[in-house]
Order: sequence, then C-alpha cells, then structure tokens
Amino acid sequence: MDEHRLGLKPITRRIWSPIGERPIAKGHHRFEWLYVTGFVEPATGRTVWNVSTAISKEMFELILADFAQTVGAGASKRIVLQLDNAGWHGPENLAIPDGVRLVFQPAHSPELQPAEHLWEFVDEPLVNTYFESLEALDQTVGALHRPHASKRNDPRQHPLPLAAEMGPTEVITRRWYNYKRERKWSRTAASQDRFVTRREDKA
Repeated sequence: MDEHRLGLKPITRRIWSPIGERPIAKGHHRFEWLYVTGFVEPATGRTVWNVSTAISKEMFELILADFAQTVGAGASKRIVLQLDNAGWHGPENLAIPDGVRLVFQPAHSPELQPAEHLWEFVDEPLVNTYFESLEALDQTVGALHRPHASKRNDPRQHPLPLAAEMGPTEVITRRWYNYKRERKWSRTAASQDRFVTRREDKA
C-alpha cells in the first residue's frame, strides 16, 4: 500500500502546440489537499482505494480497519501488507486489525512498492486542469476509480490498468474520510462514527 497527495495546486505537463503559440493552462495555486491511499494485490491488480482530507496515525488506523473489513481479513484470511517507513505507519500505538501483518520495506526503496505504479494513472487525467474546490477534485478522482461496464473486459480501455483484470462483481471500493483537526480522537467506536463520514461511490 502507498499514499499519494493531490490538491488544488495544478499538475502541469508540457504539451504540443503550433509553432509560435504558447499553450495556456488555467491555474490557481491553493494549498488544500486530498490524500489517496491505494492497496493493490500485485498478482491480480485488485485495488482498494481510500480518500482522506488529512494523513496521521489516527487516520491510518481507521483506513487499516476499513481495508481489513473490505477484504475480509481475519482468522481465516491473512493479509501481508507491504508499506514504507512513513512516521504514521509505525507500529507503536497503532491498532493493527486481526489478519493483517505489516511488513516494512527498506528505507529509500520506492521501486519495491507495487502501489507506486498507481499514481501515474491517477495523475494523468488531472494534468493541466483547474479545480475550483476539493469537492470538484474529489468527484474527478472518484470517477477514475469506477470501471465502465462496457470496458471492464478490455484492459487497454480501463482508466487504471492495474485493476483491469477485476470481474464485474469486484468493483474497486472507495471510502471517504473527513478528518476534523480541532477535535481530539477517542478510541471508542461511537466517537469514530461521529468524527468520520463514509460515503460509497454511486454506481
């Protein structure tokens, strides 16, 4: 698994243009961010997505719990999760769900992380595009993670090739988390439900 930051600071790329004409792309630099977390199974490409408005150990704990529930981790199904050494990934004071084992890759070795290959496909449709708000950005990012019914069996047409082998019943799941910085976190399930908003993508 890996995280990727997207925001209202535009992603710019060079493009072709007629000789003598300068291409123009709208841009308004604002430092508001979404954090996309991707869990990918290398053998099949099945991917679970999470989108949050912040990143922290408390948030990572909630995302781990949601991932474990989504894939059915537990006594009868074990998941080995490879991740980097980001500070919020550390096992200290982190509640790890049953059936999930964290394996940390060596420092400064992103080439060992299969989920790193997801981000070029996430970034490309957003290049040279202006988004007025995080909500508009979230809607665009969410659309990237839903395979079109007519294109599920054609890997070349799938917006995220790593997930092209999924069957019709294995639609990529995605959760939304809204993190309130000013509030103190509690370990109780009731408080988590109060501070965390979840939303399923509509088919």
